[in-house]
Amino acid sequence: MNLGLVKRIGDGKDSNVWSTNWLVDTSARPPMYRQDSLVDLMLKVCDLFIPNTELWDREKVRETFTPEDAECVLRLKPSLSRPDCLNLNLHYLVACSKKRNSKLGNFKTFPWILWNLWKSRNELVFENSGSSALSCVAKSVEEANIWFQVNGESGDPIQNPAQPPPALQHWQRPPQDFLKCNIGSVWDHLSGLSGAGWLVRDHQGNARNHSRRAFVGSTSRREADLRSLHWAVESMVNVRLKNVILEASSIELR
Repeated sequence: MNLGLVKRIGDGKDSNVWSTNWLVDTSARPPMYRQDSLVDLMLKVCDLFIPNTELWDREKVRETFTPEDAECVLRLKPSLSRPDCLNLNLHYLVACSKKRNSKLGNFKTFPWILWNLWKSRNELVFENSGSSALSCVAKSVEEANIWFQVNGESGDPIQNPAQPPPALQHWQRPPQDFLKCNIGSVWDHLSGLSGAGWLVRDHQGNARNHSRRAFVGSTSRREADLRSLHWAVESMVNVRLKNVILEASSIELR
């Protein structure tokens, strides 16, 4: 899971240049040093700034890293007003989740980690209560294990004709001054095509925004659900909606 975490550079004081994953390529990684440069193993990212500014020392950056990585570094926007923080590299995690034979078995857990992180955030906002990172991960692992015990390692639900169909659930209103985004997705296993749609409503049930789109190359229902969730989150950011509760029709993403 650590490979799916990337350090977002703020003031650069907490990030060692050579041991921190702060560049994103096919995965999060440290930059590569120039073969003809002297390597300072204690170098911090903040040491690459022009003193007392948020600007990179471009000459020092190009003297330290390979040309390709130097340009990647110079595209980053540091900020002295915030500390460095860890972010999820969602594109990498989705890519790893496609590899059914991957030895990185923990990647099957990350949809639950994302969901429980979102729920913990809502608990903090709505109820002023939070949970520790350890309890969030433990709960995610437990829920993922239960899911795969019931549905098998493939993630495809095991049909039980003796089970009655699940009862229909009614839409629940969000709290006042909050919005709810309902996300739906479909997947065709023959063509690999999937579709997604989302609808944002206020606490009175009035539709505020909606959209739909298609995806190609989805190799499983799980991937189709994850792509729909990722797209919906990006859409909320793009249309600048805040205080949004996400609710997916997919049982796996609940």
